[in-house]
Amino acid sequence: MDVYPSSSTSKGISAYPFRRQHHANLKPYQLLHNRYRILYHLGEGGFGKTFLAVDELQIPLQCVLKQLLPHRAIDRSTALILFNQEVQHLARLGEHPLIPKLLDSFEEDGEFFIVQEWVDGWTLEQEVRGAIPFHETFHEPFHEIEVRQVLQGLLPILQYLHDCQIIHRDIKPDNIIRRSSDRQLVLVDFGAAKQVANIRPMSQGTLIGSVAYAAPEQIRGQAMFASDLYSLGVTCLYLLTQTNPFDLYDIGENDWKWQAYLRQPISPNLKDILCKLLQPAIRQRYQSATEVLTDLNASMVDSVKSTGDRLSLEINSFDRNRHINHINSRVSEQATDLSPPPIPEVKLFAEDLASIASLPFMQRLIIVSIGSTLISLAIACIAFCLSIILSVLVPLQSNGANQSKSNFFWGAIGIMGLVGLGVLGNKPVSTLTKAPIPPNDKID
Repeated sequence: MDVYPSSSTSKGISAYPFRRQHHANLKPYQLLHNRYRILYHLGEGGFGKTFLAVDELQIPLQCVLKQLLPHRAIDRSTALILFNQEVQHLARLGEHPLIPKLLDSFEEDGEFFIVQEWVDGWTLEQEVRGAIPFHETFHEPFHEIEVRQVLQGLLPILQYLHDCQIIHRDIKPDNIIRRSSDRQLVLVDFGAAKQVANIRPMSQGTLIGSVAYAAPEQIRGQAMFASDLYSLGVTCLYLLTQTNPFDLYDIGENDWKWQAYLRQPISPNLKDILCKLLQPAIRQRYQSATEVLTDLNASMVDSVKSTGDRLSLEINSFDRNRHINHINSRVSEQATDLSPPPIPEVKLFAEDLASIASLPFMQRLIIVSIGSTLISLAIACIAFCLSIILSVLVPLQSNGANQSKSNFFWGAIGIMGLVGLGVLGNKPVSTLTKAPIPPNDKID
């Protein structure tokens, strides 16, 4: 469905909304097209801003929403054509598993948007700088085997694009995402991509892509298939050296000096492949991604003879991914282990008695004596209080003889109670006193 208006009105004035000086500033949680809820801003390029959004009509489903904001150096109508081409390219190329799928495109309030599949992962730029979000990573250049893996992952994607007569024109670390689920490399940002049949020389001073990674002919406005291969070669230099491509090129000698920035040696075979990718003359450069893959695969067996044992290099090369996997598993364990801390056990009375039984004999004797004495005093106090209460409640007899008998009766009860309590209280003490002392206990 074509969502784009005609290019002019009856008065001959451009009707493209991009002629405006100001564009809508999208805010977090803003709803677009009655379904796409913006979460936060992801980035901004020469042709627009990208946002992470949620499609509220699906599950919900995370997606990438792109708003067209052409660079001032690009004519507005040209920018709209590029945007339209990106929609067409993504619809055509989205079936490839390593290219984000086009989900939707729409117009709202004079602004144009496209919706793409969200790729959960991080860019190679973040990886080489040790800036992977929510991960503890280390900051170091790629090993040779890692760069070879990047080439083997991206060259088939480029060959697929070129077979479809599409030139990406913006190959760089920021546009290569390592998918977190399977560590596959995904190529993104087709805003600068263009079909070969529609390519025309751009006006002087107009550059499509990133100048630090662009081939000489692309800077002149004449991009070709080999231009993508050149940009891929520059990307490999950056990954190997962690140095800006501008610093790797000697303008005075008009030649690359990247080998002086290597922090660890690489094989001559890989050097030859990179040098051929970076040839300024198109005819001396690789003409297709398939040619690069052929040389890369042929050199795999002997590629590391000059740098040491192959197995050792391969093991070292996976340290980065192993480290990332370790952090992922550790974060996952911390996220899932949400159980509350264990409640400390409360010791019961029986356990207290057991702990007393383990004490030395003399300590047990003292504790039991004190306890029995306190119990005897408590019972005596209770008996005394009861006798007073009974004496008050019983009505006084006028007869003196009866009064004497009553007093004698209550006095006898009190004396017997005290004697009984004394015997009861002294029994545990006498028992413990007569008990033999265990051989392991000391009376100190």
